[in-house]
Amino acid sequence: MEPPIQSPTLRKIRPDDQRALQQFWNQRQVEGTPLVEALPEDPTHCLVTFLWRSPRVCHVEISSPLRPDPREPNYLVRLRGSDIWYRSYVTRSDIRTVYFFTTSPQPEGSAPPKEWLDYSRSLGPDPLNPWQFQYPADPEDPADRAQTGSVVSLPNAPPSPQRSLNLAEALPSLEMHRFRSHILANERRVWLYRPPARPRPTSKPQGLLVVFDGLAYQTLVPTPTILDDLQRRGRLGPTYAVFVDSVSVALRNKEMLCDAAFARFVVRELLPWVEKQLGHRFPAKLSTVVGSSLGGLAAAYVAWRNPERFGNVVSQSGTFSRTFEGQEPGWLIRKFAEGPRKPIRFYLEAGLLETGGGVDPGILDANRNFRNVLCAKGNLVLHSEYPGGHDYLWWGDTLGPALAALARQS
Repeated sequence: MEPPIQSPTLRKIRPDDQRALQQFWNQRQVEGTPLVEALPEDPTHCLVTFLWRSPRVCHVEISSPLRPDPREPNYLVRLRGSDIWYRSYVTRSDIRTVYFFTTSPQPEGSAPPKEWLDYSRSLGPDPLNPWQFQYPADPEDPADRAQTGSVVSLPNAPPSPQRSLNLAEALPSLEMHRFRSHILANERRVWLYRPPARPRPTSKPQGLLVVFDGLAYQTLVPTPTILDDLQRRGRLGPTYAVFVDSVSVALRNKEMLCDAAFARFVVRELLPWVEKQLGHRFPAKLSTVVGSSLGGLAAAYVAWRNPERFGNVVSQSGTFSRTFEGQEPGWLIRKFAEGPRKPIRFYLEAGLLETGGGVDPGILDANRNFRNVLCAKGNLVLHSEYPGGHDYLWWGDTLGPALAALARQS
């Protein structure tokens, strides 16, 4: 069933008016896509219309957090008598987020993992949108594939400091090691970062970041570049970092889900090795564990189990409603609520589009709940909500301010 044509621009195009169609596409070539139109009755929102051009019948879907309910259709429909395929959403006028197109139908929620993997690999950019976001492949994983998404940035969206960065420039500054864990019975890459040379010696104590999803926090979030910049501008004291590889999707889904063995690996094996390599013992008040999505959940869990080693957590869109099999959602939040206060400071953030769409509580609400629990316990909590979705586009923008904000509290 065709949705009502919400776009004033599309409503003006008469069927089979070839001149009007060509003028429309010429304008899209100049202004790009999607089509963004103001809502005079509500200046805080706007109408976003995603577009695809095809004179033939086709099936095109949009993968975007702008869809208010994931149960609603996401396929584009044809403007009668034209080569315009479209789907419109009303959304906040300050949103910036990544979206994808695909010609493959989205699988059912219960579909086998292989179907979802094939679907995810079919996702690609909007050919008429020049602002792309690159997801590079893991050079050591022959099955991994590079992927490109497109960025929609609406009129009132804040500027993106990462847009002009060449993210790959961060990689050569790190030392890569192969680390064998006896606790986990596996091997993974870890990368060590050392702070930039200072013109004068400093007596400030050394800090440490332990960063989960370590490859992504080099390529999608230019963390070494961010750390260099913060330290050179005096917004962060001398800081080392270790980036921890996730190895595989399946292993990540196990280790990041409040896994006691993974927490033991971090504290009993990884930290002693890091301190030996770097020649420093890092106090808890200057040790921070960082993660996003499941990694944000894991960061809070590792600190909860080991507050004597980690006094700070940076969680970007942490999935705090998730838990391991056999437990009700929000297990870690309840553990913080039930036990004594842990001496941990938190930076928590989530996107305003991470609502769950009515299917589950959503990341946004779970982070608000966790914030309220921590504040009631007396923990220092810095909490932020950004106008976007669940993507590295925002996490790259917010990591630097998050680290600087926590440093100001020390």
